[in-house]
Amino acid sequence: MSLLKGRVAIITGASKGIGRDMSLVFAREGAQVVCAARSEELLRETAARVRAAGGEALAVVCDASREDSVRAMVAEAVRTFG
Repeated sequence: MSLLKGRVAIITGASKGIGRDMSLVFAREGAQVVCAARSEELLRETAARVRAAGGEALAVVCDASREDSVRAMVAEAVRTFG
């Protein structure tokens, strides 16, 4: 059963550790995952892992401590996953 089918999950700190693991878990449960963090290279790795596992992922460089960065990340997520 896909608990999050049709939902979009924004995971901050998705470049490594718990954030990366949560990106994979949310995708496995059917969510479209927005992987957000400050490290572009590591984010791309996380998104690639999600896709390789059959999920949908968007990697967005974002500094969650800056409102303008968070707004831009949400806008990109809406454009991509609408």
